[in-house]
Amino acid sequence: MRKILSVLLSTLLLVALQVPISGSVYASESSKILGGQWTIQATDEIASVSWDIPIPTKSVTLYQDGEVVAVGDESSLISNIQVESNSELNFSLFIQLPLSTIQVEEIAAEKQLSKGEVQGNFEQVVSSGMTLRVPSAGSASGTAAFAATSLPDSTLVRYTTFIPNFSVAAPSGACAPVDNRSYRFLGDNRGPSPTATSFKTRFDVRVNWTLDTKTITKSVGQTKRQVYIDSTQSWVPSEYATASKASMIYTSLSPQSGGYAKFNMRQDVLNPLCNDIVTNGIYFDFDVSLYQTGSYTFAGVALLAPDHELYVKDSDSTTWTTVFNRPTKTMDCLADGLYHLLNCTLSKTYAGVR
Repeated sequence: MRKILSVLLSTLLLVALQVPISGSVYASESSKILGGQWTIQATDEIASVSWDIPIPTKSVTLYQDGEVVAVGDESSLISNIQVESNSELNFSLFIQLPLSTIQVEEIAAEKQLSKGEVQGNFEQVVSSGMTLRVPSAGSASGTAAFAATSLPDSTLVRYTTFIPNFSVAAPSGACAPVDNRSYRFLGDNRGPSPTATSFKTRFDVRVNWTLDTKTITKSVGQTKRQVYIDSTQSWVPSEYATASKASMIYTSLSPQSGGYAKFNMRQDVLNPLCNDIVTNGIYFDFDVSLYQTGSYTFAGVALLAPDHELYVKDSDSTTWTTVFNRPTKTMDCLADGLYHLLNCTLSKTYAGVR
């Protein structure tokens, strides 16, 4: 009964919100997910995000630019989000789902674990990202954002890695001075998001269909190490450094023509404050096939640390397509002597339509 009332209340609130206040301008964007739908709506002053997912979930978390906005259930409405006129809103929905019986059995067999261990340590994660431009005050009332039906002028592939924790321990010797003090690296302290500004590495490939060219952008976040001072019981800066982008390599695998592009993107970015003899870099190697009409294939391998996320977005769309959000298996995967023992690499092919 509580669930029914919750859904009815959410529906009534959505209906009320969809009627613009007289004289106000508004915009909206919707995207399907797990057989349901989620929606962003905004006037030039406030915004709301709602979703209705027709299957049981463990939790649904809403992020804005990588920061948690709210946690809800299958049907929720988050309202009165303050916005600025003509700004861009970037939201991500992160859904945790229970495993099906078949999934539990498959993982148990693959990992040689009991079904109880699988149910306690594994779960499904589905996410979706969406962008909406806040309308300007004084613009025409009742406008809504809709994706164009023509083919896009360009398509952006975005591969990002990040540490979701606020901080992670820095191993003494391998990544920190050998003394009696404790050291840590600052993480990115966020969840999945195609537009978050905090990351360890970001590799963008924009395919320009009309010009038959590509634009490559490579970015590395600063590595920040801190040390704990016993006398003040506080963490203070130890050393900062930025890793080289030299290992982030784009390679064309076929001529770009007829609305088709195939290329390889790979990297092996080492922590500049760690000993590269005993530590691994943040690694992936993927062959990418893209069609202007919408289909894509990503085939390759990646190290299971830290978190990896891959998105695709067409120039005529406000919505990011999530190819995958791959969580960290263990940060010990970055130890050269352990990653083979821990089975820290995963080879997989992802195919879909954006």
